[in-house]
Amino acid sequence: MKSIFENEVVPVLKKKLASYPLITVTFHTTGIPESQIQELIGEIEDIAFLPHYTGVDLRISRKTRKEIEEFRKFLKHRLGDAVYGEDSETLEAVVGRLLKNKHLTIGVAESLTGGLVMHRISNVSGSSEYFLGGVVAYSNELKMTLLGVKGETLKRYGAVSKETAQEMVVGIKDATGADIGISTTGIAGPTGGTRGKPVGLVYTTVSGESGIRYEKNLFNGDRLMIKEMSAQKALDMVRIYLLS
Repeated sequence: MKSIFENEVVPVLKKKLASYPLITVTFHTTGIPESQIQELIGEIEDIAFLPHYTGVDLRISRKTRKEIEEFRKFLKHRLGDAVYGEDSETLEAVVGRLLKNKHLTIGVAESLTGGLVMHRISNVSGSSEYFLGGVVAYSNELKMTLLGVKGETLKRYGAVSKETAQEMVVGIKDATGADIGISTTGIAGPTGGTRGKPVGLVYTTVSGESGIRYEKNLFNGDRLMIKEMSAQKALDMVRIYLLS
């Protein structure tokens, strides 16, 4: 069988495939479930849905660059800002490019993500041009002393709250002098959840010239998954903020 494959099948495949060269592109989306993507774009031939818990990739093969460009425009029209990159492009690289293009800097305040947001930002070559630094403040004491979160806020609303997240993001902007600030606070689990604040409850916040925006998220998964989804959401909020 090996001899037949090498001497008979491979030459035939090479001949046939040479007549039909294909261009393959993978589009990256985040913040939108696979089911909604299917509803928005309908039935399309030769497209592969590659879902993972931080987003859905769409891989498509076409014969010409023109066909790829037509699909790119169609996808952008149907999915809008949910599409953030292509092929090897990462979300943190996209955010970095936007920051550089707008000549803006960023500072990060993290609780549950434990430095994961900063890790991803600093993974991009040249990130020192826009990434000033950040603080990982797990304890309430550090949230108060390093980020300026009020003791009254922590007592009244708790560490996992929109109020604390907003004070964290203001604090990191003040501490670093950054144009853009982001913060994360939540419960990664598997312990620590309550009926009012279950495991997976995460507040992600971004602040800039246009004010403060926050999102209340409820993620499902194990501890690492929740941390990774939280970091993804925080970075995507910065992307959307910069685009708007």
